[in-house]
Parts: sequence; C-alpha cells; structure tokens
Amino acid sequence: MNLRLCSFFLILTIVAAVMVVPLPFSKTYAQNSTMGPPLVGLVNLAWVAKQSKAMQKANDQLKRFQTDFDTDYQNTFRELQSVDQELTRAKETLSQQQFEQRRTQFEDRFKQEDSRLRQKQLGIQKAYNSAVDQIEQKLLNIIMEVSRAKGLNMVLSKQAVVIAEPKYDISEEVLGRLNKELPTITVPRPF
Repeated sequence: MNLRLCSFFLILTIVAAVMVVPLPFSKTYAQNSTMGPPLVGLVNLAWVAKQSKAMQKANDQLKRFQTDFDTDYQNTFRELQSVDQELTRAKETLSQQQFEQRRTQFEDRFKQEDSRLRQKQLGIQKAYNSAVDQIEQKLLNIIMEVSRAKGLNMVLSKQAVVIAEPKYDISEEVLGRLNKELPTITVPRPF
C-alpha cells in the first residue's frame, strides 16, 4: 500500500475511534457550559488569496520588477563575461604584475555586481512578502467580520478539513469582500 493510502486509513481509523468512544466529561461539560454547539465556517485561504484582485495586481507588479532584474542580470553577466574574455586575451601582452592587478580589479567588480544583484533579488522578495502580508492582514480582518456576521465561533482552513458540506464554506463571500475592500495594492519598487 502506498503512503498516502495508509495515511488515509489511519485518519479514518482515528476518526472512527473518536466517534465510537464516548468522552466521559462530555455530558458534564454540556450541562455546565453556556456555549452552544460550535458554529463552524470554512475558508480556502490559498484560493481566496490567489483569486483576489489585489494579489493579481501585486503579481503583475512583481513580474515587472523580476523582468527588470532579469534584464539587469543578463546585461551584467554579458559585460562581466566580455571583461573576463578581454582580460584573458590581454594576459599575453601584460606583465604578470599588471595582469594580477587587473584580475584583482575584475574579481572585486564581480563581487560588487554579485552583491548588488543579490540585494535587488532580496528587495523583490521583501516586496512580495510585504504585499502578501498586507493582503493576509486584510483577509484575516474580513474573515473575522464575516464570522461575526454569521455568528460563527470557529473558522477553519478548508485544507485542514477532510469532509464538510458546502454550506459551511465562506470562501466566496470572503473573496467578494476582499475584492471590494482591497481591489488593488501598490507594491513599492524594490530597487
């Protein structure tokens, strides 16, 4: 049996055991509790984020930044490659000391360009993380508002639930509100 099927049967066994074994404190808890039954909602966070207008706009902006970076990287690579080839050709005409000096200068420049390009790439990653953080914060606020409006006392990630009726899924409503309240996002230029 493959691992996935084994995992499924293990989960099914645990769920069956929990349903069959009576909890000794459940009757006492129910009598003393002022809380009613749990009212649960489900939300597909990944789907909502991916489908949101704000994330799509952020991705468009980030793609432009990445394209600019890729162009800069390719130009820098070609330029450094050209300098290296020129240095290799000049080795025959330069003294050992001159060659070593130019080689050291080239290596220093290579390190500087490498560092500069790494900083740009890091800037793109930070810009992406910032955009995602803004969207996630708004998304969580909307989920709390929807859960309060519907009287839910628990909202679970849909990915964590094996079986549920579609009526518990609030993903569409959350997406609609997210698109209305955060239709776009401006990602600051990372470089």
